Amino acid sequence: MSLLVRLWKWLTRNSKSSENIRAIEEIFDLKIKDPSLYHLSLVHRSSSIESADNERLELLGDSVLDLVVVDHLYRLYPDLDEGKLTKLKSKIVSREHLSALAIRMGLVTRLSLAKQKELSPELLIGNVLEAIFGAIHLEQGFRVAQLRALKMIEDHIKLDNLFVDLVDAKSKLLEQAQKNKWNIVFSVKEESRESEYRFSSRVKCGDRILGQGNGSSKKKAEKSAAAQALKTLQEENQS
Repeated sequence: MSLLVRLWKWLTRNSKSSENIRAIEEIFDLKIKDPSLYHLSLVHRSSSIESADNERLELLGDSVLDLVVVDHLYRLYPDLDEGKLTKLKSKIVSREHLSALAIRMGLVTRLSLAKQKELSPELLIGNVLEAIFGAIHLEQGFRVAQLRALKMIEDHIKLDNLFVDLVDAKSKLLEQAQKNKWNIVFSVKEESRESEYRFSSRVKCGDRILGQGNGSSKKKAEKSAAAQALKTLQEENQS
């Protein structure tokens, strides 16, 4: 290999690495001092051009996200039992869900991953997201990793929609209404075809709106609205 070819490859690689660091800083709102961990977080074990990979960082990031997510859910849903809490946490940190989350955050379009063997970025990006959180934890500490994970959840995950799949929120809300003699009314309307969800629902107690939700069916929209109403009532009881 000629000197000019080696120089060109070195310049290209370093340019992509710098772009990757800038992208991670912008996506996660970081000021990175040691980029080496973040470079490593992007390298899958199948890469043929790197001597190290991101598996250890991925394991660490997986544990960091597990703790942050379950702590957040524990505080957010104080009445949720251990079984449902575990299922909800598992849904959020599943590889499929993390991959979809990473795509929404722009990791696939903005990061240049080391060449992998016959694997598309969409299949790898969930692993990469975990590895990046491992790098954040090591380089900036758990608190920063926790805050960035919570911001990610707030911006990109609709917890109430995930919660609907675990708890029949409408039945639970109606039970509370019957017990307390509340007049609970659900209303549903069909959205435009361009909308991500076909139906939207609103639940009211008298003239007061307790919750609103969306879903691909009327039933799911009502459950989503009920889940939001239960959350509102829980927050009021704690205050």
